[in-house]
Amino acid sequence: MQARQASPLTLSPVIGADSPTSELVEAARQVGTATLGQTFAALPEQEVDHAVGLICDPAKRIACFGGRFSQLLAEYLDLRLRVLRPGTNVHTPTPGRDAGFRVDVGRRDVCVVFDFRRYQDDTVELARP
Repeated sequence: MQARQASPLTLSPVIGADSPTSELVEAARQVGTATLGQTFAALPEQEVDHAVGLICDPAKRIACFGGRFSQLLAEYLDLRLRVLRPGTNVHTPTPGRDAGFRVDVGRRDVCVVFDFRRYQDDTVELARP
């Protein structure tokens, strides 16, 4: 629990101010590799298969959105999906103005939501069914 709540400010520094660039690169590689490994190990294969199936289904419309810093990922996914299939769009969440989006989302729609730990409340709320 403590590890989940840790922030970059509370974590012990891996490198010091006088560390060479190669140490920074190696530390970033280790953290990135470990984090990706943990993420993929925690993903149930059936859920990944189900998500891929929904995104690939041409009968479904795809709406991508994210939080303040993760909206860029939603936009990137949308750009990549547009090369592969029709019916994709990016919703730019706007506090107090998302009611129309919620009304338009139906059974034919799949929302792909991006956000980072310490999730943004309005992004979480918009993602709720």
